[in-house]
Amino acid sequence: MLQLAQQYRFKTINVIRRREQESIIRNLGGNEVICTADEDLRARLQELTAGKGVERAIDCVAGELGAEIARNLASAGTMFVFGALSSHRQTDPAKFTMPLFAPRMIHSTTTVAGGGFRVG
Repeated sequence: MLQLAQQYRFKTINVIRRREQESIIRNLGGNEVICTADEDLRARLQELTAGKGVERAIDCVAGELGAEIARNLASAGTMFVFGALSSHRQTDPAKFTMPLFAPRMIHSTTTVAGGGFRVG
């Protein structure tokens, strides 16, 4: 994604779980980094988007983190979910869910879509 962002010149907001990952993301060309270990995701997304929300999001985590990003989509924003890393090594069915606030999606015309990659 970061390579495509550089090629097509779009700004990225990268969400990480551990601060030590920040230098890796920045060295790969990431513009903004939010570390959920020590930053409020919602507040930072609002700050970085001047309160407008995220226009486009690509998510490989899902779960609560993915839901929080979906809740911060701009009006008519789009989110593509292609993975569920939040469920990695989980046996708790709740970790497989991505709770979304339906009225927010309905009244703001946001789109959340899923898909997988196929090889062969």
